Amino acid sequence: MQVLLAQADGTYADATNSLMAAGDRFEGVAGASSGAPWGMWVKPLDFNYDGFMDFAIEMNGQPPRASTPLVWLNDGTGHFTTIKAGDITAELPRVGGGHWYETANGWSTIQAQGYQQGQLVLSGVTATQRYLDTPDSGLARTGGAGRDRLRGDDTANTLTGNGDIDTAVYFGQRDDFTVAGGGQGTFTVARDGIAADVDTLVTVERIEFRDKSVALDIEGHAGQVAKILGAVFGPEAVDNEVYAGIGLDLLDGGMSFEALLGLALGVAVGTHASHAAVVNLLYTNVVGVAPGAGELAAFTDLLDAGIFTQTSLAVLAANHDLNVGSIDLAGLAQTGLEYL
Repeated sequence: MQVLLAQADGTYADATNSLMAAGDRFEGVAGASSGAPWGMWVKPLDFNYDGFMDFAIEMNGQPPRASTPLVWLNDGTGHFTTIKAGDITAELPRVGGGHWYETANGWSTIQAQGYQQGQLVLSGVTATQRYLDTPDSGLARTGGAGRDRLRGDDTANTLTGNGDIDTAVYFGQRDDFTVAGGGQGTFTVARDGIAADVDTLVTVERIEFRDKSVALDIEGHAGQVAKILGAVFGPEAVDNEVYAGIGLDLLDGGMSFEALLGLALGVAVGTHASHAAVVNLLYTNVVGVAPGAGELAAFTDLLDAGIFTQTSLAVLAANHDLNVGSIDLAGLAQTGLEYL
């Protein structure tokens, strides 16, 4: 087994040693006949239904040994570990050439044994339940001073971020997990249907799933983005995962809260909007109704006099208790802010 990675110049580099352990590279010795089966075809498949593409080798020759790798499982980082024939069944001849096909309960094997009385005889190993384990990616469970990506295994883990913006990585869809605030800066992440797989996140700011992510730092950048979305685009915009992702990316990259608010105002009303247009926008989104003539004049006068700039007025609106309540910031502190 050899893994070649395409390079930018059109060539390929051998990455076998870095992507899989020696015992996961198939069997035998190059140039020597050992009586082991030999690989013919590579079959891509998601064997454990975690959203990462695995692969199997379809074989020919002798039946597999117990130590013969059958399926290479991707841990989500491009590293592979194997399921071997002996992990599947003790009746190794039934595995045959490792020809996998998907059945109702997972991936099964099938092979032709021959003809008897004019009929084709098949044998194989049929899955009784789906294989759902994702191999440990080797990512750390405890972060350092910088930005870390944290990952546990398929049991209960405590993932701890110790500085900057840390991300817990999960190899599944968001809807396959339940995220809940645990108090004192902690969250729990439970894989639905697997009672033992409940992680505790301590000072972790982000959760990354296969289809979307969740920002947990409601007292930090996530809360600031939620406030901006509510004040500038309306409370319902907190559910806009694309906007949330853009805002988080900018704040995480070093943009200030005020600068992001100014940018958002430019998107909502234009970069040269009148003071009245800005007051109408912010007042309507935060209070829930358009301003009356008196309110409109009062806030416009403050802008005209230079007591507020459009951006500083937006800061006041974003941090106002009415905005905090309408976007349900307290609820977001328990669930996090979903983003793309």
